[in-house]
Amino acid sequence: MKFDRPVGTAEERIEAIAAYLPLLREIKDAELQGRIAEVYVRILEDCKWESVEAACFNPDFQQQKLINHIRVTTEATYTAAELMNKYQGLELDTDIVLGLGLLHDVSKFLEFEPDEAHGARVSSLGKNIQHGVTGAYYAKQAGLGEEWLQLIISHTPQSNNRPCRKEGMLFGLIDLADADQIALAYNPEFPLFYDKL
Repeated sequence: MKFDRPVGTAEERIEAIAAYLPLLREIKDAELQGRIAEVYVRILEDCKWESVEAACFNPDFQQQKLINHIRVTTEATYTAAELMNKYQGLELDTDIVLGLGLLHDVSKFLEFEPDEAHGARVSSLGKNIQHGVTGAYYAKQAGLGEEWLQLIISHTPQSNNRPCRKEGMLFGLIDLADADQIALAYNPEFPLFYDKL
């Protein structure tokens, strides 16, 4: 994918990604903002989608766009964390919630790809590498530490690990809820994550 604006500096990368994901600007840690934007720029430069909006959430539900799933899960978890902090005093770290939300499915830009019929398919990488691992690889390249890699990989039931932080556990439940709602909307017979909890 080509960017329609320069992405050479950290601020340019943040601006380019915040155009699609404005919650990036809600992260208080400027260094974290920059690292997340770097992950996105590198993955989007490597992906085969024509645009951010073209990438699908899942080839089984091509009508649903990946960027919208990322927006829903990030905003929903951020809102839930703020409410839990306000009313229950749980002290959830909203930078971690936002960062994980923005990074959790970034690997899907590479795990899925457009096909010849203007639809989508699972890429070779998507077939051969566990979901989330590619996102963690790009996160490591952008300078994010081991805790972030663990959170990205463990957000999915495909991982053998539980999230290392309570923010990851909250995010994982909201992520599965959105995925199940998408599945129910298009195929009520599709196996739900809810049934596996």
